[in-house]
Amino acid sequence: MNSILIKNNYLIIRNFIESDRAKQLSKDFKEECKKENAVGDSLVLDCQGMYNYMPFLELLCEKIPEISKITEEIILPTYSYARVYRKGNILKGHKDRPSCEISLSVHLDGDISWPIWAETPEGKREYVSLNSGDALLYLGCIAEHGREIFTGEWYTQLFLHYVRSRGPNSSAYFDNRKKFLSP
Repeated sequence: MNSILIKNNYLIIRNFIESDRAKQLSKDFKEECKKENAVGDSLVLDCQGMYNYMPFLELLCEKIPEISKITEEIILPTYSYARVYRKGNILKGHKDRPSCEISLSVHLDGDISWPIWAETPEGKREYVSLNSGDALLYLGCIAEHGREIFTGEWYTQLFLHYVRSRGPNSSAYFDNRKKFLSP
């Protein structure tokens, strides 16, 4: 695995997607959340969130070669998740489940900057500000990560999750969804 990723538990990827594309994805996602009356989740109740929104699944798959090259590992996709955060939201520090071995937090758009933090192997919180289209790649099951209270009005964030094909969480590929099991 990439030695810098191991050393820090995270990497910053500037211009992971083009800024204009990120902003358009944000706009479309916000409209879809409104249309579907999307609600939050157990980590952030007062927001809108959506699991595997199709344009984000497409991006999840599109980026496999790039993320494999960056991590120096063959990776498999698990799932995508996105949120529209609101004033007062907090993303409490947490570690992720096995489906999130290799995770990216991609900033789409927002009215103000809102740093995300990831814990280093030494236990230090490193705060990172992202521009539209930038991503923080981190070891989601190892590095505790989160955000302080949001003081803006809105902020859209996309999470892309992967596992290493030969890693300890490889069985979580495609989020280990067994919808099509035969008897």
